[in-house]
Amino acid sequence: MASTFSRPSRHSPMIGRRIVGYLLLVGFAVVFVYPFVLTAVSAFKTLPDIQANPVRPWTDPELGGWTLEGVARLDSAQLRFPRWAWNSAITTVATVLLRIALDTTAGYALARLRFPGRRVLFRMVVAVMAIPGIVLLVPKFLVMKQLGILNSYAGMILPLAFDAFGIFLMKQFFETVPNDFIEAAR
Repeated sequence: MASTFSRPSRHSPMIGRRIVGYLLLVGFAVVFVYPFVLTAVSAFKTLPDIQANPVRPWTDPELGGWTLEGVARLDSAQLRFPRWAWNSAITTVATVLLRIALDTTAGYALARLRFPGRRVLFRMVVAVMAIPGIVLLVPKFLVMKQLGILNSYAGMILPLAFDAFGIFLMKQFFETVPNDFIEAAR
């Protein structure tokens, strides 16, 4: 007489692990996508609803429900959205160009040029990477105030013009480029 129970497959533990792995991935995806969904939904909620329920992705009918008021205000004369976009574009382009220029030259110098104190300088760059950016916020503000560049493009661009990580990254890159390529470029 044949048994009605079948033996479990030897692949069943792997399937269980795969299911748990996919569930974890879906959970992480929800956590990372939720702020974007919340931002999009908040554009169609009333201000009292956003203030009362900031992390809820649906509206409260007692506080006004769904509305196009937030989207319509982007076009009003009160908001200077085009100016903000222009400021962001100028700051981004200038910062990226300055970072490329400064981080690349510093990285090349640390990787290829032999000068006294090169290793100490590189260690200082790595040490600066260990300092959290928030710790440097007040000193940067005080320096910008002394220089008189608060509330200006220079005040937004210059503090971001170069950073230790960019120098570190470019130094590591230039160390991987063979000397033959550099000689051929010369």
